Amino acid sequence: MTNRNTRQQLANTRNRREPLNFVPFAAAISALTSHQIALANALLEHGTVLDIQTAFRDGQLTSKAFVACCVRRIQQYDARLNSVVELNPDALIAASAADKERPQLTIIPPLHGIPILLKDNIDTGDEMQTTAGAAALMGTYAADDAFLVTRLRENGAIILGKNNLSEWAFWMSSDGASGYSFRGGQTRNPYGKFDVGGSSSGSGVSVAAGFAPLSIGTETCGSLTSPAAKTGWSH
Repeated sequence: MTNRNTRQQLANTRNRREPLNFVPFAAAISALTSHQIALANALLEHGTVLDIQTAFRDGQLTSKAFVACCVRRIQQYDARLNSVVELNPDALIAASAADKERPQLTIIPPLHGIPILLKDNIDTGDEMQTTAGAAALMGTYAADDAFLVTRLRENGAIILGKNNLSEWAFWMSSDGASGYSFRGGQTRNPYGKFDVGGSSSGSGVSVAAGFAPLSIGTETCGSLTSPAAKTGWSH
């Protein structure tokens, strides 16, 4: 029989989570104005990518400020939800580059300057790991971007970080917990004690919680549709 201490140890393991590194974003978050925070929150909760681009165009927000607002929300709320496993330390650099480039563009790509989160089974050839949530892949860094990441960067999108997922995208087990991985612990539904679906659980939760306007998951067998249905993920 499992004793109380063993049950607590199992619970702690189930809620495992690497601490997110907010240091690269601290100064930018401190520099945000109340107007920028209020506008960004409204856009993250109710807006579209077109609405965000309009705010960029009208000078109400910069991509750098918007990225800082996204990270601020993650810092405030994701300790409970466990939807983000890593932040891109170069996200503000990319956002600043997009802000400088924007006035020079005749046609602005729809995703230019827009922060996007990626499921942690999508390679990024940068400072972020790609682990599929598994202990066996902790410390694994891809040599190159996945093709879709290359295309996102070419169109000015800002890779904000990596999302938690059902470990190995459910490929190693058919009876694991939806939204649980060794790396990220248990992802939780922002609407209450409901299932989060899998395997793109963190992607669905992060958009539902307004941590980024967009997130990319992967489809195997309901891996996108299930989290979307469970969290109202429509972006």
